[in-house]
Amino acid sequence: SRYNRKELIAMLFHWGNTEDDSVGCVVVGLSRVILDGKKSVLQSRAAFEKFMELLAGIDEFDLNVIRPELDDPAIIGLA
Repeated sequence: SRYNRKELIAMLFHWGNTEDDSVGCVVVGLSRVILDGKKSVLQSRAAFEKFMELLAGIDEFDLNVIRPELDDPAIIGLA
């Protein structure tokens, strides 16, 4: 990441498909694939709508970041 952990005070979440759609933000999706050689997510708008529904009324939350393998069935909802 280009951001120093001590400088990070907030994160933005939004829809998008590849790293080109994000500069330090988190894009959400319902599945993960490789598109044009880039790690990507699909069905991002639907995932973002669900994400926002789940966060309704929540002002802040803790986020744990993990680095799963791209083909992990649990990550793409197959497990």
